[in-house]
Amino acid sequence: MNNFTRQYANWVVTHKWLVTLLTLAMIVAMALGAKRLTMSGDYRIFFKPDNPQLQAFEAMQKAYTKSDNILLTLAPADKNVFTRNNLAAVIELTDAAWQTPFSIRVDSISNYQNSVADGDTLHVDDLVKHPQTLTAADLARIRNIAVHDPLLAKRLIAENGQVTGINITLQMPGKNKVKEIQQAVKFANALKAKFETRHPDIKIYMTGVVMMNYAFLEATRNDMKHLVPYMMGILALLLVISLRSFQATGLIFLSIVLSIAAAMGVAGWTDVILSAPVATAPLTILIMAIADGVHMLSHYGHNVRHGVSRVEAMKESIQSNFAPMLFTNVTSALGYLTMNMSDVPPFQTLGNVVAFGIMVAFFITVGLVPALMLILPGGKVHSQEESKFKLMERYQNFFLNHRYKMLFGSLLFTAVVGSFVTQNKFDDSFHEYFDKTTEFRQATDFTLQHLTGVYLMDFSIEASKPGGINEPAFLQKTDEFSNWLRQQPEVLHVNTFTDIMKRLNKNMHADDPAQYKLPESRELAAQYLLLYELSLPYGLDLTNQINIDKSATKLTATLYAVHSTQMIALEERANAWLKAHGDGIIKSSGGTGAGLMFAHVGQENGKSMLEGEVIQILQISVLIMLAIRSFKLGIVSMVPNITPALLAYGVWGMAVGQINMGVAMVGIISLGIVVDDTMHFLSKYLTARREMGRTPEDALRYAFDMAGIPMWISTLTLVCGFLVLASSHFAMNSDTGLVTAITITFAALTEAFMLPGLILLVDRKKKI
Repeated sequence: MNNFTRQYANWVVTHKWLVTLLTLAMIVAMALGAKRLTMSGDYRIFFKPDNPQLQAFEAMQKAYTKSDNILLTLAPADKNVFTRNNLAAVIELTDAAWQTPFSIRVDSISNYQNSVADGDTLHVDDLVKHPQTLTAADLARIRNIAVHDPLLAKRLIAENGQVTGINITLQMPGKNKVKEIQQAVKFANALKAKFETRHPDIKIYMTGVVMMNYAFLEATRNDMKHLVPYMMGILALLLVISLRSFQATGLIFLSIVLSIAAAMGVAGWTDVILSAPVATAPLTILIMAIADGVHMLSHYGHNVRHGVSRVEAMKESIQSNFAPMLFTNVTSALGYLTMNMSDVPPFQTLGNVVAFGIMVAFFITVGLVPALMLILPGGKVHSQEESKFKLMERYQNFFLNHRYKMLFGSLLFTAVVGSFVTQNKFDDSFHEYFDKTTEFRQATDFTLQHLTGVYLMDFSIEASKPGGINEPAFLQKTDEFSNWLRQQPEVLHVNTFTDIMKRLNKNMHADDPAQYKLPESRELAAQYLLLYELSLPYGLDLTNQINIDKSATKLTATLYAVHSTQMIALEERANAWLKAHGDGIIKSSGGTGAGLMFAHVGQENGKSMLEGEVIQILQISVLIMLAIRSFKLGIVSMVPNITPALLAYGVWGMAVGQINMGVAMVGIISLGIVVDDTMHFLSKYLTARREMGRTPEDALRYAFDMAGIPMWISTLTLVCGFLVLASSHFAMNSDTGLVTAITITFAALTEAFMLPGLILLVDRKKKI
């Protein structure tokens, strides 16, 4: 390897113009594919086509009306929906909402199809008509119906009558989900602005699945537009201060930009669809590109400051760093490739894109960066660099005098803090991804507090034959299940077909309240249902609750602001109830819904990410053992590779305890810098031991001098950069930024406090 790196270093410095032109040409060719990248607003990309939960969800969508929605929550200033003016405003907005692009249904208290009996005749009509002509008695009657009807209360009207909702159901073609979402939301925003101008005493809050999808898209775009540039700016400033060279900083940033451009370009050429996980690929590539660049140019700058010519300094830097950089980049790339074992397609894509980007960053750092550094005119040599080495020398002396205290102290600290890892649980609450300053979060919190929930769990309750939903036994069991759901602590409201049948039975018995119960015969139920359906206007039929051949009905549970673990627990209890009490009369494939699907995939993905990280660390440690040809030091390397993530997740367990998809990825995202620190330190130590014949203590001094300074430079810049990301209003990004910063900090501290002590503990020979 030494002979190869020597020849390679000579070739690069001799053919620097050829290296520059060839590298740039290849990067440009790859980067051109970036214009082919597309962004998806369809949550289905998170699931494989054969995912059973996705298949159940799509079957539900085919059998019944789709559930994508925009919910308009109306809050009158006088806190009374049931006034003439407020009801007129509800009717106005309900009518206007039908014009929303892709809308197929609009539900509100005004167009609620209220049924009443007139002798043997069933009348079905809008609950509210001609509001300005209503008397006080009419208003009281309408209010009484709305706040007590189980199909309206806690769904479209608050029980206290102070807030109401208008639910717009949309069915998007899916040809370009991002544009379709934007089109619908743009119309809804304009509708809201126009309405609030006409009715300044009524405030509208907009939430729902479509608004949540739009909020996800906007959060990602805003962070990429604002925070990432701030992050890059801080990284540039800190690198200039640390490296004392505009040229070196510029070349490191060039390597970052080119590596990311090449990786995302190749992603475009291979028709990759951008999603939230894939959008984090540039951050991970950035970590390795910075680490590689800092090691290469710090070593070069150190040699130049000690009187070595620029050409010889670059040759020596390439020779010294080529092997450890190749090893860390290859092992990191292999680690990311193991993400192809994930059940979540975007994470598979993320692994492939990052693995490619990491290797591109390596080749740029050992080829283009050295070539350009020699092509550019030499900068001024700064003597301030020596102060860093004096500081490092003082630390070396302090460490060697207190080596075992620092080692065992750090091990004890790791054991204590690491024990809190068990306090973490894989959990999500999707609306909490957005902080309380965002409009979507404020609208959702208001709706949750004053009207209804935003998390839905659907059940398709199936009969044994077509028309079976009219069987008394089927209706009775479905009603029992509905009542059981209402008793569950996670459930706010249950929308069930049996409530319609109870109301119809009451209507057909002269509206006798005592007859608010299910029909006693199949014939009566069928007659009631047919009569009711014939009375419904277009767009407000029962296709959202009953399938075509009337062999199944959809039951929807609206949940409080639950977390994913609570949602999954409810699903398991519901499935157990159906299995134990269905008695062969009703059956169901179980609960489904977008929120439930993500709850499952979030938990499974979180577990696989953490398990995968442990496996990768073990694999990398074995590879380190083979690369450095030392079993003892290979075993030692496992400790600093495991410790940073263990400590970071331990701190997270103490402070938060909730791991979302972003936090689960941190271990893998930061693994590159952790392995990089370990490998460079061991490489420099073994160079001093094997090639220079130094004692363990002197070899440590050399390793601190050559690897310690670059390590702290990259640590400082990356930590500050990721702390900028931690200021995001989007929790997945802010949590990722914060935990990554913590992990990288612990990685540097581990290399400074723990690894040297472990090395001295196992390597006591004078010669190696």
